[in-house]
Amino acid sequence: MIPWDAVSAISGAVTTLVVAATAVAGYRQIRLAGAQVQHLRQATQLQATMAVFDELTEPTAAAQWEFVVRRLRERMEDPQYRAALSAAELPAEADHPEVAVLRRFEKLGTYVKNGLLEGDVLYDFFGGAWIRCWNVLAETGCIRAMRAGTGPSLWENAEFLYRESAAFAARRGWHEAPDQFDRKATDAAVATT
Repeated sequence: MIPWDAVSAISGAVTTLVVAATAVAGYRQIRLAGAQVQHLRQATQLQATMAVFDELTEPTAAAQWEFVVRRLRERMEDPQYRAALSAAELPAEADHPEVAVLRRFEKLGTYVKNGLLEGDVLYDFFGGAWIRCWNVLAETGCIRAMRAGTGPSLWENAEFLYRESAAFAARRGWHEAPDQFDRKATDAAVATT
């Protein structure tokens, strides 16, 4: 007959091994779950990013962007066109493609600012274009005119996207016009136009 103390010791050792094995299995499950969550997050980010790329490259969006960078300077010379931007209510996108461009980037800026989209992917693909576009909007007085009518916080998320794009470009060493990444120059352009 085995002494009771020996049975108790063996039982304790077996219990300790079972608890240790359970802890190891639990740790592995937690790591596996963490990896699965990370893969799911990446897949979701990819899907969202692809949807954004589709939106930004569709023909209407491309035509609106082209209008801003190629024709807005000329249109802003028309006093009626400029005055429509200063109204309390923004003009229709059909008449003012720059409003559509800004709305699109305002939405994207909101997504990025709140962590719903990874900014670096957007900055890498569209950052240079957005920097150029924002600079035209600021230099022509378009942003200032709209903010005069609706308030200074208008397009704050689009501006956030611009600033983050400029910071990303500077970190990457991208070279554009000298004042392209100069926050003070852009602030001055927005304030004086």
